[in-house]
Amino acid sequence: MDILISLTAIWQLLQLLYLLQNRLQSPARYSLLLLSLAITPFFSYTYPLVAIPMFITVLVAALRQENRGRGLFTIRKILPFVVAAGSISAFVIADASRAGNNAEMRIYWAYLMMQQGFDWQSFLRGLYVLFAETGSGLLFQVLFGIAGLTAFVIALIRLPHLLTTGRGGTQPLVLLYAVLVVILAFGFYVAGKLPIGEPRLNAFTLPSIAILLLELIRAAANREQLRKPAQVFVIVMYAGTIGHVFTASAHQIAFSGYKKRLTIYERTEDAIIAAQALGTPIFITSDIAYPDDHIVVYPNTNIAAESMCRPLSYGHSLHFNYDTCLPGDWVLKTFPAYKTKYHLPVYAIDEIAKVDRYLDHLPATVGVAVVGDGTHYKTITRRCR
Repeated sequence: MDILISLTAIWQLLQLLYLLQNRLQSPARYSLLLLSLAITPFFSYTYPLVAIPMFITVLVAALRQENRGRGLFTIRKILPFVVAAGSISAFVIADASRAGNNAEMRIYWAYLMMQQGFDWQSFLRGLYVLFAETGSGLLFQVLFGIAGLTAFVIALIRLPHLLTTGRGGTQPLVLLYAVLVVILAFGFYVAGKLPIGEPRLNAFTLPSIAILLLELIRAAANREQLRKPAQVFVIVMYAGTIGHVFTASAHQIAFSGYKKRLTIYERTEDAIIAAQALGTPIFITSDIAYPDDHIVVYPNTNIAAESMCRPLSYGHSLHFNYDTCLPGDWVLKTFPAYKTKYHLPVYAIDEIAKVDRYLDHLPATVGVAVVGDGTHYKTITRRCR
């Protein structure tokens, strides 16, 4: 989704540049631009990170010599920015601000962020990893890391000349946008707001990194002494990408834990649907994690009965701290079947054998619960005392 959002932002950038140059004449395309600016922010937390560079790039384009005197302050040209600003502001107030202020998330991802002040080692590691994680496997991570850093540095050096000469049409502006996305992402990393090192959280930078790499290849191909190395690099990158598509798909099916992974997914989905239909809580052990996943021990995720964690809505205090205790098992709540609108309580337990003790801690009105370990689930009833 984040890659699609980033590609949408690039399309929006091109349309805004065409609008600035009086080349966006189609009413249908203009209406589609307004609609996309209004609804896209609500699809991903990362949209503001690709929208801000887009606005800066358009502002730089408006200041270029060739765009002066084209009636920049007309309603038709200002309206898209008003729509986008209003939509992004509404999204940040309604949703994104809560994620940014989530203490548990900051604790969980702290090892991938610079939260304890500036550190040169973390700075250099993050800068390399942001590009390296574009590749899959050690060889391609190294290749993409070195090539990405090289492309980024060369783009920074060449951009002032490209922008001041007024040549190349929209190409220098798109390159500026790509550089700004990387700078902003890394700025949030340095500020301790964005983890770098988890590919799914940095996927929004992929289209921009691709633009930087393509510009590097194009610039190298224009030099006689670098043309052959550029061709070899392209062949290697394409071969590696195509190979990864097939090997990754084959690995998903062929690796030894595939059957268990599929079993966990199917049975957990069924258990969640059944529990939501009955309105019963779920007790789950850490075995729900897929066999090929690393089980991260989040503070008090696997807890004993004496320190059982419960939602705030129950209002009964046990021996736990809301600052360090998670209300339920985060793994189960990531399954597609789990719907937050049902507010279904999910409790992480250390072993199924103790489930009666856990159940006794719930309010008397809760007489039934679903308990499982990912592959086996059953419904239990509270024992009469």
